[in-house]
Amino acid sequence: MICPPERKQSKLELLLPRLLEVVDEEHKRLLARKLIIEKRKEEQEQQELLEMEQEKESIAEEAAEQMQPATKQNNNQKIHQEIAEREREEDKERRNAELVLTKQLRKRQEMKKKWEKLATTMDYLERAKREEAAPLIEAAYQQRLVEDEILHEHM
Repeated sequence: MICPPERKQSKLELLLPRLLEVVDEEHKRLLARKLIIEKRKEEQEQQELLEMEQEKESIAEEAAEQMQPATKQNNNQKIHQEIAEREREEDKERRNAELVLTKQLRKRQEMKKKWEKLATTMDYLERAKREEAAPLIEAAYQQRLVEDEILHEHM
């Protein structure tokens, strides 16, 4: 049976399997982190909505209790101003949240591009490794054929 001589693995061949593991582990870690962040964000939003509703109810109750005929108009103006101020604050918070979400989306897209680029680079490296090894294998095979022919003639 013809067996090509054993050859040492190149540094690239030794590092490539570990690199794939590292990439996969990093991807899994990032996905887990993303889920945790999203869950925390949802919980925070729910808590904020609940607090806002409670605050609105308490403001409405206070307003109803404090209403008196002489100060009713002043109280209404004050309540409207407070509501308008809170709405402005809520709008500001919403814009800030949208900005954060936009930044996160941009970061995700950048990370996706980096992963795709890394995958492409790894494909190129694998192809280059195969193309580099093919002539060496062929040369070793031809050398073995010549050696077998010489051995056959001497027998």
